[in-house]
Amino acid sequence: MLMRKKKVIGILGAGAWGTALAHLMSDNGHEVLIWAYEKEVVESINNQNENIHFLPGIKLNERVKASNKIKDLKKGELIFITTPSKFFRECLLKLAQHQKESTLYIICTKGIEQKSNLFVSEIFKKVFPKKNFALLSGPTFATEVANKCPSAVAVATKDKKLWNTISKIIGSSYFRPYFSDDIVGVETGGSLKNIIAIASGIAQGRNLGENAQAALITRGLAEMMRFCNARGGNLNTMMGLSGLGDLVLTCASTKSRNTSLGIKLGQGQAADIILSSQKTISEGYFSASSVIELAKKMKIEMPICEGVHNILNNQANIDTIITDSVSYTHLTLPTSDLV
Repeated sequence: MLMRKKKVIGILGAGAWGTALAHLMSDNGHEVLIWAYEKEVVESINNQNENIHFLPGIKLNERVKASNKIKDLKKGELIFITTPSKFFRECLLKLAQHQKESTLYIICTKGIEQKSNLFVSEIFKKVFPKKNFALLSGPTFATEVANKCPSAVAVATKDKKLWNTISKIIGSSYFRPYFSDDIVGVETGGSLKNIIAIASGIAQGRNLGENAQAALITRGLAEMMRFCNARGGNLNTMMGLSGLGDLVLTCASTKSRNTSLGIKLGQGQAADIILSSQKTISEGYFSASSVIELAKKMKIEMPICEGVHNILNNQANIDTIITDSVSYTHLTLPTSDLV
Protein backbone atom coordinates (compact mmCIF):
# COMPACT_ATOMS: atom_id res chain seq x y z
CA MET A 1 0.00 0.00 0.00
CA LEU A 2 1.30 3.46 -0.98
CA MET A 3 2.17 5.48 2.12
CA ARG A 4 1.27 9.16 1.83
CA LYS A 5 2.55 12.04 3.90
CA LYS A 6 -0.54 13.75 5.25
CA LYS A 7 -1.05 17.31 3.99
CA VAL A 8 -3.40 20.13 4.92
CA ILE A 9 -5.30 21.09 1.78
CA GLY A 10 -7.34 24.24 1.13
CA ILE A 11 -10.03 24.47 -1.54
CA LEU A 12 -11.25 27.86 -2.71
CA GLY A 13 -14.82 27.21 -3.82
CA ALA A 14 -17.43 24.74 -2.59
CA GLY A 15 -19.25 23.88 -5.79
CA ALA A 16 -19.60 20.29 -7.00
CA TRP A 17 -16.03 20.14 -8.36
CA GLY A 18 -14.39 21.62 -5.28
CA THR A 19 -16.34 19.25 -3.06
CA ALA A 20 -15.50 16.23 -5.24
CA LEU A 21 -11.79 17.09 -5.03
CA ALA A 22 -12.11 17.46 -1.26
CA HIS A 23 -13.73 14.02 -1.11
CA LEU A 24 -10.95 12.52 -3.25
CA MET A 25 -8.07 14.01 -1.26
CA SER A 26 -9.60 13.31 2.15
CA ASP A 27 -10.01 9.68 1.11
CA ASN A 28 -6.28 9.75 0.38
CA GLY A 29 -5.70 10.68 4.03
CA HIS A 30 -5.36 14.46 3.82
CA GLU A 31 -7.08 17.11 5.94
CA VAL A 32 -9.19 19.36 3.71
CA LEU A 33 -10.73 22.77 4.41
CA ILE A 34 -13.20 24.14 1.85
CA TRP A 35 -14.00 27.83 1.61
CA ALA A 36 -17.65 28.43 0.71
CA TYR A 37 -19.36 31.75 0.08
CA GLU A 38 -22.72 30.47 1.32
CA LYS A 39 -23.14 29.94 5.07
CA GLU A 40 -25.69 27.19 4.44
CA VAL A 41 -23.08 25.23 2.48
CA VAL A 42 -20.60 25.56 5.36
CA GLU A 43 -23.24 24.33 7.82
CA SER A 44 -24.21 21.44 5.57
CA ILE A 45 -20.62 20.20 5.23
CA ASN A 46 -19.71 20.69 8.90
CA ASN A 47 -22.94 19.39 10.43
CA GLN A 48 -24.04 16.72 7.95
CA ASN A 49 -20.76 15.74 6.24
CA GLU A 50 -22.46 16.47 2.94
CA ASN A 51 -22.72 19.36 0.50
CA ILE A 52 -26.44 19.00 -0.02
CA HIS A 53 -26.58 22.16 -2.15
CA PHE A 54 -24.02 21.30 -4.84
CA LEU A 55 -23.05 17.62 -4.45
CA PRO A 56 -25.97 15.86 -2.74
CA GLY A 57 -25.82 12.18 -1.93
CA ILE A 58 -22.06 12.05 -1.27
CA LYS A 59 -21.11 11.49 2.35
CA LEU A 60 -17.84 13.23 3.16
CA ASN A 61 -15.54 11.90 5.84
CA GLU A 62 -14.66 13.87 8.94
CA ARG A 63 -11.36 15.09 7.44
CA VAL A 64 -13.40 17.54 5.30
CA LYS A 65 -14.40 20.79 6.98
CA ALA A 66 -15.73 24.10 5.64
CA SER A 67 -15.45 27.80 6.43
CA ASN A 68 -16.81 31.02 4.94
CA LYS A 69 -13.66 32.94 5.89
CA ILE A 70 -10.99 32.96 3.18
CA LYS A 71 -8.31 33.73 5.75
CA ASP A 72 -8.80 30.25 7.20
CA LEU A 73 -7.26 28.79 4.03
CA LYS A 74 -3.84 30.06 5.13
CA LYS A 75 -3.51 26.77 7.00
CA GLY A 76 -3.40 24.94 3.67
CA GLU A 77 -0.07 23.76 2.31
CA LEU A 78 -1.71 23.53 -1.10
CA ILE A 79 -4.75 25.45 -2.30
CA PHE A 80 -6.95 24.18 -5.12
CA ILE A 81 -8.86 27.03 -6.78
CA THR A 82 -12.26 25.96 -8.12
CA THR A 83 -14.28 29.19 -8.15
CA PRO A 84 -16.08 30.15 -11.41
CA SER A 85 -14.06 32.41 -13.71
CA LYS A 86 -16.58 35.19 -13.04
CA PHE A 87 -15.37 35.39 -9.42
CA PHE A 88 -11.80 34.18 -9.95
CA ARG A 89 -9.97 37.50 -9.69
CA GLU A 90 -12.03 38.75 -6.74
CA CYS A 91 -11.41 35.58 -4.74
CA LEU A 92 -7.69 35.53 -5.56
CA LEU A 93 -7.27 39.13 -4.40
CA LYS A 94 -8.88 38.24 -1.08
CA LEU A 95 -6.78 35.09 -0.83
CA ALA A 96 -3.60 37.07 -1.49
CA GLN A 97 -4.12 39.05 1.71
CA HIS A 98 -3.60 35.87 3.74
CA GLN A 99 -1.10 33.86 1.71
CA LYS A 100 1.97 32.11 3.07
CA GLU A 101 5.17 32.17 1.06
CA SER A 102 5.32 28.38 1.02
CA THR A 103 1.75 27.81 -0.23
CA LEU A 104 1.35 25.91 -3.52
CA TYR A 105 -1.51 26.69 -5.91
CA ILE A 106 -3.49 24.53 -8.33
CA ILE A 107 -5.99 26.20 -10.67
CA CYS A 108 -9.03 24.03 -11.40
CA THR A 109 -11.21 26.79 -12.93
CA LYS A 110 -12.08 26.63 -16.63
CA GLY A 111 -12.96 29.89 -18.32
CA ILE A 112 -12.08 33.40 -19.44
CA GLU A 113 -12.70 36.66 -17.62
CA GLN A 114 -15.15 38.94 -19.39
CA LYS A 115 -14.03 42.47 -20.39
CA SER A 116 -10.32 41.77 -19.79
CA ASN A 117 -10.47 38.59 -21.96
CA LEU A 118 -7.81 37.04 -19.73
CA PHE A 119 -7.51 33.31 -19.13
CA VAL A 120 -7.36 32.23 -15.51
CA SER A 121 -3.60 31.57 -15.59
CA GLU A 122 -3.05 35.15 -16.79
CA ILE A 123 -5.15 36.52 -13.94
CA PHE A 124 -3.24 34.34 -11.46
CA LYS A 125 0.08 35.74 -12.70
CA LYS A 126 -1.16 39.29 -12.14
CA VAL A 127 -2.23 38.56 -8.56
CA PHE A 128 0.70 36.24 -7.70
CA PRO A 129 3.48 37.33 -10.11
CA LYS A 130 6.23 35.39 -8.31
CA LYS A 131 4.38 32.14 -7.61
CA ASN A 132 4.60 28.91 -9.57
CA PHE A 133 1.31 27.14 -10.10
CA ALA A 134 -0.30 24.15 -11.75
CA LEU A 135 -3.46 23.95 -13.82
CA LEU A 136 -5.73 20.90 -13.59
CA SER A 137 -8.21 20.09 -16.36
CA GLY A 138 -9.76 17.11 -18.10
CA PRO A 139 -12.92 15.08 -18.77
CA THR A 140 -14.36 14.88 -15.27
CA PHE A 141 -17.90 15.17 -14.01
CA ALA A 142 -17.77 15.90 -10.29
CA THR A 143 -20.43 13.33 -9.38
CA GLU A 144 -18.50 10.52 -11.07
CA VAL A 145 -15.23 11.44 -9.37
CA ALA A 146 -17.06 11.60 -6.02
CA ASN A 147 -18.53 8.16 -6.72
CA LYS A 148 -15.04 6.82 -7.48
CA CYS A 149 -15.60 6.15 -11.17
CA PRO A 150 -12.32 5.82 -13.11
CA SER A 151 -11.18 9.27 -14.26
CA ALA A 152 -8.07 10.96 -15.63
CA VAL A 153 -6.91 14.58 -15.81
CA ALA A 154 -4.05 16.65 -17.16
CA VAL A 155 -1.98 18.67 -14.70
CA ALA A 156 -0.04 21.42 -16.48
CA THR A 157 2.89 23.14 -14.79
CA LYS A 158 6.42 24.30 -15.50
CA ASP A 159 7.49 23.10 -12.05
CA LYS A 160 8.27 19.36 -11.98
CA LYS A 161 8.62 19.42 -8.19
CA LEU A 162 5.10 20.82 -7.89
CA TRP A 163 3.84 18.12 -10.26
CA ASN A 164 5.38 15.41 -8.11
CA THR A 165 3.66 16.80 -5.02
CA ILE A 166 0.25 17.15 -6.68
CA SER A 167 0.29 13.75 -8.35
CA LYS A 168 0.88 12.04 -5.00
CA ILE A 169 -1.93 14.00 -3.34
CA ILE A 170 -4.66 13.45 -5.94
CA GLY A 171 -3.59 10.18 -7.54
CA SER A 172 -5.57 7.10 -6.52
CA SER A 173 -6.78 3.75 -7.79
CA TYR A 174 -9.60 5.52 -9.68
CA PHE A 175 -8.16 9.00 -10.36
CA ARG A 176 -5.06 9.30 -12.55
CA PRO A 177 -3.22 12.58 -13.25
CA TYR A 178 -1.03 12.99 -16.34
CA PHE A 179 1.77 15.54 -16.59
CA SER A 180 1.81 18.36 -19.13
CA ASP A 181 4.04 21.41 -19.45
CA ASP A 182 1.58 23.13 -21.82
CA ILE A 183 -0.41 25.52 -19.62
CA VAL A 184 -1.71 27.46 -22.64
CA GLY A 185 -3.00 24.34 -24.37
CA VAL A 186 -4.59 22.80 -21.29
CA GLU A 187 -6.51 25.94 -20.34
CA THR A 188 -7.50 26.60 -23.97
CA GLY A 189 -9.13 23.19 -24.24
CA GLY A 190 -10.87 23.50 -20.89
CA SER A 191 -12.36 26.88 -21.81
CA LEU A 192 -13.31 26.51 -25.47
CA LYS A 193 -14.96 23.10 -25.13
CA ASN A 194 -17.71 24.76 -23.08
CA ILE A 195 -18.70 26.96 -26.02
CA ILE A 196 -18.68 24.02 -28.43
CA ALA A 197 -20.85 22.13 -25.92
CA ILE A 198 -23.48 24.88 -26.08
CA ALA A 199 -23.54 24.47 -29.87
CA SER A 200 -23.84 20.71 -29.42
CA GLY A 201 -26.74 21.21 -27.06
CA ILE A 202 -28.48 23.52 -29.51
CA ALA A 203 -28.19 20.81 -32.17
CA GLN A 204 -29.74 18.32 -29.76
CA GLY A 205 -32.51 20.73 -28.83
CA ARG A 206 -33.29 21.23 -32.52
CA ASN A 207 -33.20 17.44 -33.14
CA LEU A 208 -30.60 17.80 -35.88
CA GLY A 209 -29.40 14.21 -35.51
CA GLU A 210 -26.19 12.39 -34.72
CA ASN A 211 -24.49 13.34 -37.99
CA ALA A 212 -24.68 16.96 -36.92
CA GLN A 213 -23.35 16.08 -33.46
CA ALA A 214 -20.31 14.32 -34.92
CA ALA A 215 -19.65 17.19 -37.31
CA LEU A 216 -19.93 19.78 -34.54
CA ILE A 217 -17.51 17.94 -32.27
CA THR A 218 -14.99 17.47 -35.09
CA ARG A 219 -15.18 21.01 -36.40
CA GLY A 220 -15.27 22.29 -32.83
CA LEU A 221 -11.99 20.51 -32.19
CA ALA A 222 -10.55 22.18 -35.30
CA GLU A 223 -11.48 25.59 -33.86
CA MET A 224 -9.88 24.68 -30.54
CA MET A 225 -6.68 23.64 -32.35
CA ARG A 226 -6.65 26.84 -34.39
CA PHE A 227 -7.07 28.97 -31.28
CA CYS A 228 -4.49 26.97 -29.31
CA ASN A 229 -1.94 27.33 -32.10
CA ALA A 230 -2.51 31.08 -32.33
CA ARG A 231 -1.92 31.43 -28.58
CA GLY A 232 1.33 29.49 -28.79
CA GLY A 233 0.08 26.24 -27.29
CA ASN A 234 0.97 22.70 -28.36
CA LEU A 235 -1.46 21.21 -30.89
CA ASN A 236 -0.88 17.73 -29.43
CA THR A 237 -2.52 18.93 -26.20
CA MET A 238 -5.80 19.34 -28.09
CA MET A 239 -5.76 15.62 -28.87
CA GLY A 240 -5.41 14.71 -25.18
CA LEU A 241 -7.48 14.70 -22.02
CA SER A 242 -7.89 18.47 -21.72
CA GLY A 243 -8.77 18.84 -25.40
CA LEU A 244 -10.56 16.04 -27.24
CA GLY A 245 -11.31 14.12 -24.03
CA ASP A 246 -13.03 17.02 -22.30
CA LEU A 247 -14.79 18.07 -25.52
CA VAL A 248 -16.33 14.64 -26.12
CA LEU A 249 -17.47 14.24 -22.52
CA THR A 250 -19.00 17.70 -22.34
CA CYS A 251 -20.77 17.54 -25.70
CA ALA A 252 -22.10 14.02 -25.22
CA SER A 253 -23.84 14.34 -21.87
CA THR A 254 -26.74 16.32 -20.43
CA LYS A 255 -24.79 16.30 -17.14
CA SER A 256 -22.90 19.20 -18.70
CA ARG A 257 -24.30 22.59 -17.71
CA ASN A 258 -23.20 23.99 -21.07
CA THR A 259 -24.83 21.24 -23.12
CA SER A 260 -28.00 21.57 -21.05
CA LEU A 261 -28.02 25.32 -21.68
CA GLY A 262 -27.69 24.66 -25.41
CA ILE A 263 -30.51 22.11 -25.42
CA LYS A 264 -32.88 24.59 -23.81
CA LEU A 265 -31.82 27.29 -26.26
CA GLY A 266 -32.44 24.87 -29.12
CA GLN A 267 -35.89 24.17 -27.75
CA GLY A 268 -36.71 27.86 -27.90
CA GLN A 269 -36.11 29.06 -24.35
CA ALA A 270 -34.52 32.46 -23.79
CA ALA A 271 -30.95 32.57 -22.45
CA ASP A 272 -31.67 35.01 -19.62
CA ILE A 273 -34.55 32.90 -18.35
CA ILE A 274 -32.46 29.72 -18.48
CA LEU A 275 -29.53 31.31 -16.65
CA SER A 276 -31.68 32.89 -13.95
CA SER A 277 -33.08 29.46 -13.08
CA GLN A 278 -29.64 27.81 -12.75
CA LYS A 279 -27.96 27.33 -9.38
CA THR A 280 -24.58 26.81 -11.04
CA ILE A 281 -22.72 28.69 -13.80
CA SER A 282 -22.43 27.71 -17.46
CA GLU A 283 -18.89 28.89 -18.20
CA GLY A 284 -19.39 28.82 -21.97
CA TYR A 285 -21.92 31.63 -21.73
CA PHE A 286 -19.36 33.96 -20.15
CA SER A 287 -16.45 32.86 -22.35
CA ALA A 288 -18.06 33.11 -25.79
CA SER A 289 -17.73 36.86 -26.32
CA SER A 290 -14.12 36.86 -25.07
CA VAL A 291 -13.13 34.04 -27.41
CA ILE A 292 -14.53 35.90 -30.41
CA GLU A 293 -12.77 39.14 -29.47
CA LEU A 294 -9.48 37.27 -29.05
CA ALA A 295 -10.01 35.35 -32.30
CA LYS A 296 -10.49 38.61 -34.21
CA LYS A 297 -7.28 40.02 -32.73
CA MET A 298 -5.43 36.84 -33.72
CA LYS A 299 -7.13 36.92 -37.17
CA ILE A 300 -8.49 33.38 -37.03
CA GLU A 301 -11.93 32.06 -37.97
CA MET A 302 -14.12 30.49 -35.28
CA PRO A 303 -17.53 30.00 -36.97
CA ILE A 304 -19.06 27.68 -34.36
CA CYS A 305 -17.96 29.83 -31.43
CA GLU A 306 -19.06 32.95 -33.30
CA GLY A 307 -22.48 31.42 -33.95
CA VAL A 308 -22.89 30.62 -30.25
CA HIS A 309 -21.74 34.13 -29.32
CA ASN A 310 -24.27 35.70 -31.69
CA ILE A 311 -27.09 33.55 -30.33
CA LEU A 312 -26.20 34.35 -26.72
CA ASN A 313 -25.28 38.01 -27.01
CA ASN A 314 -26.73 39.38 -30.23
CA GLN A 315 -30.14 37.67 -30.23
CA ALA A 316 -29.32 35.97 -33.54
CA ASN A 317 -31.91 33.60 -34.98
CA ILE A 318 -30.87 30.01 -34.26
CA ASP A 319 -32.25 28.59 -37.51
CA THR A 320 -30.45 31.26 -39.55
CA ILE A 321 -27.17 30.43 -37.79
CA ILE A 322 -27.67 26.72 -38.46
CA THR A 323 -28.58 27.27 -42.13
CA ASP A 324 -25.56 29.50 -42.69
CA SER A 325 -23.22 27.01 -41.03
CA VAL A 326 -24.21 24.07 -43.26
CA SER A 327 -24.85 25.90 -46.54
CA TYR A 328 -22.28 24.99 -49.20
CA THR A 329 -22.34 28.56 -50.50
CA HIS A 330 -20.81 29.72 -47.21
CA LEU A 331 -17.96 27.19 -47.18
CA THR A 332 -14.37 28.11 -47.94
CA LEU A 333 -11.67 25.84 -49.26
CA PRO A 334 -10.44 23.33 -46.64
CA THR A 335 -7.60 24.60 -44.48
CA SER A 336 -4.72 22.57 -43.08
CA ASP A 337 -6.56 21.76 -39.84
CA LEU A 338 -9.09 18.95 -39.38
CA VAL A 339 -11.43 18.55 -42.36
